[in-house]
Amino acid sequence: MMTREERIDYEILDCAINGAWGSNGYATTVPRFMKRLQALFPDSVVREFTDACKRLLKRGVLHVGRFDHDLAGFRDYQADGDDATFFDANSDGICLRASGESQKYFSEVSMLIAMPFGFKGHKGMDIRPWPR
Repeated sequence: MMTREERIDYEILDCAINGAWGSNGYATTVPRFMKRLQALFPDSVVREFTDACKRLLKRGVLHVGRFDHDLAGFRDYQADGDDATFFDANSDGICLRASGESQKYFSEVSMLIAMPFGFKGHKGMDIRPWPR
């Protein structure tokens, strides 16, 4: 069975791996991503999202970046001093990007998602976890 933290990790990595548009990754804002989490956990708070991003950064399975107008390019999240710039609800947004290790951890947490007892799916449906 998957923990709440693992499910949030899964949602973030799902976007970074499967929802990315080009090399910049999956563009979102904190409020937009919170809607996704609150669909699963109505009592979700922003801190869970930011903590999960930091946890995934430390594991080396996620890059978080944003367009920096002063640099005229993308800048990666560096440390807690960047929290206001990257995770403020009023920021321009962030991009969640996969790393070389993302797929491995994503596969691990994907296997923890429990299928309902007796679930068979429709004929020909592939219910194996990633990678396929």
